[in-house]
Amino acid sequence: MNWSTSISVCNWIGITCNARHGRFATIHLPDMGLIGTTPPHLGNLSFLAKFNITNNAFHGELPKELANLRRLKYLVLALNNFVGGFRLWLREFSYLKILKYLHIPSNKPRGSFPQALFNLSSLKVLAFANNGLSGYLPARIYDQLPQLKALDLLRIEIQGEIPWCISECSNLEFSGMLYSKIVGKIPRGIWDLTMLTRLHLGGLGIEDCNRTDAYLPREDAINTLVLFFFSTVVYIICIANR
Repeated sequence: MNWSTSISVCNWIGITCNARHGRFATIHLPDMGLIGTTPPHLGNLSFLAKFNITNNAFHGELPKELANLRRLKYLVLALNNFVGGFRLWLREFSYLKILKYLHIPSNKPRGSFPQALFNLSSLKVLAFANNGLSGYLPARIYDQLPQLKALDLLRIEIQGEIPWCISECSNLEFSGMLYSKIVGKIPRGIWDLTMLTRLHLGGLGIEDCNRTDAYLPREDAINTLVLFFFSTVVYIICIANR
């Protein structure tokens, strides 16, 4: 990496600065083999709009000061080793009014899923797969996240039923809840989501996929289904449901 004090930080690899003010606008450092913790001073980068440190070896707790980044639109922290403190830190996200992309899968946080996170009406992608968080989806998720395109909750302890109003999330393209604690029936209206391309519902407590009152339109018990009459759906995985 060319991080040298002899050149401007705006010319460092992975750094983009705001043309007008010369302030940090983007930190894009995926797959760089970086090791360490995230310093609280990141919260001082008031012009930062994109922060991506996917697939490195960052560890420890995320600093609560990240919630000071009011211009932040994209936050991608996947495939690191962050632990603890997520619930308190995520609760601060209600201040990030223009955040569109929140991607924090495959870390090691524990605790309950903060409901305040669902108040970020600008969110388009919410991804928390393979974490130790638990909680419930809000009953009126569409009202709270009207722009939602992707909801990735694979292998986390989400409980309860799939909210019936999820069928009103007209922009939804992907929804994954494999191996969570979702129970009940699949909302009938979910098949009206014309933008939906992938729906992963394996390993849940959802009622038998073969039963017509389960509202899953499939003809047999195969694990992968292509819905030919639903032109935008590429595939649906429904593995080992009860």
